[in-house]
Amino acid sequence: MKIYILKLKVLVAVILLVSSGAHGSDEVQNSFVCGQREDLRLISVEYLDPPKAVPCRVVYTKTQEGTVKYPWNAKNQSGYCEKQAQYLAKKLSGLGVTCRKRKGRAEANNPL
Repeated sequence: MKIYILKLKVLVAVILLVSSGAHGSDEVQNSFVCGQREDLRLISVEYLDPPKAVPCRVVYTKTQEGTVKYPWNAKNQSGYCEKQAQYLAKKLSGLGVTCRKRKGRAEANNPL
């Protein structure tokens, strides 16, 4: 039963990541998958008025907890959200969590 719930949480997190307002190649370049199957953390940049780079926000999903947070946003500072997403991935890596950039849209269907 726990495995089923975990898989469900991962599926919901991936759906949220894919269905966010982010479109285009920037979304892929600024998305990270961190952790392991049991405790995935997804970091992405969501563009609120695509294809414009701002306004934007950083989306941080903890699949094990089933939480989605938006730690940073920008209304008119282009590049800020991308920089903060990279910062969060580096910070998690510094804490011993393995992070990697998403390489393409196909990975959104199977981030593991």
